[in-house]
Amino acid sequence: MWCSQKPNAAIFLKILHCRLKCPKRSVQGTLTPAELKTWVKDVPAISHRLTYSKLLDLKRKDKLKHVIKQLNAKWNQRPELVLEVLEDNNVVRIVLPSIETKAQSKKALQLKRVREEFKWTKNEESEKLKEEREIMEKSIKMKKKMEEKKKRQEMKKIKYKELLR
Repeated sequence: MWCSQKPNAAIFLKILHCRLKCPKRSVQGTLTPAELKTWVKDVPAISHRLTYSKLLDLKRKDKLKHVIKQLNAKWNQRPELVLEVLEDNNVVRIVLPSIETKAQSKKALQLKRVREEFKWTKNEESEKLKEEREIMEKSIKMKKKMEEKKKRQEMKKIKYKELLR
């Protein structure tokens, strides 16, 4: 059955006009080249590099304003180049040292392996128990269905016999 109401042409034209005339929005977070030039103009220049120990000294003296790092940077995995903004708005480059893990003793490694094995076996046992429980529940449901089916068949037989009498 066709709809008796026709789409309103005025609304359609208004939407089409807006789509054609309205400027497309840029993706949020991206800058046009002109905006980038104006933004870079106000950013202070990176003057020189500092060592990590000097960074700690500046932090103790509360002369450090901000630490600017890359989004994908992870502090503890590898040396990372970051930018530091000081009180006087000077920006300096600093390479943060990486934190290397110490070699573990044989006993510690063995304990770790035992813990992982225990965790693995515990997970396996819980999965087996879960599967067994599900199987039991399914079998109980099937038994109930079979019993219900038998009851219905018996009721049908009884009704049929009564009808024959």
